[in-house]
Amino acid sequence: MKAVTLAACMALTLASSPSFAQPGPMPAMDHDHGQVQPAPTQPAPPPDTHSEHDHGTAAGGSMGGMGGGMQGMGQMPMMEPTAANPFPHVEMKMHMAMMHATGADATETYVRKMVEHHRGAVEMSRLILTGKPEGAVSRMATQSIAVQNREIDALQAWLRQNGKTAQ
Repeated sequence: MKAVTLAACMALTLASSPSFAQPGPMPAMDHDHGQVQPAPTQPAPPPDTHSEHDHGTAAGGSMGGMGGGMQGMGQMPMMEPTAANPFPHVEMKMHMAMMHATGADATETYVRKMVEHHRGAVEMSRLILTGKPEGAVSRMATQSIAVQNREIDALQAWLRQNGKTAQ
């Protein structure tokens, strides 16, 4: 059930991206195995997610069988940041970067997706720190930046040690 909930949440997040909000067939969910079956359409081109972190990120890949399935979500407005939730753009950027980070095999793809995941955590932590939170949240966000950057460094080192281009 968690996988289905996560997939639905991801679909709603991605559907709010204007470049993915195009008419098309919905992916079929294989309820016996919890896997999304690809829709019979071509995937939409990735939106421009370039940032200071995009150094050779593999783009153009799809998320394991998701194919063009996110296109069928209809026209949903992009969730706009609010004072209570300043994160929608950071989350979308992270999810898009993760979806397009692929490698030659599952291990390399995992490493590349985790780099983008940790970069998203750093960006969210930096964003919350701009609001000057007090006490524990400030300490946790600051610590998170350091920990996530160490993880990124370790993942990048693995890529280099295995003859891959770091991103």
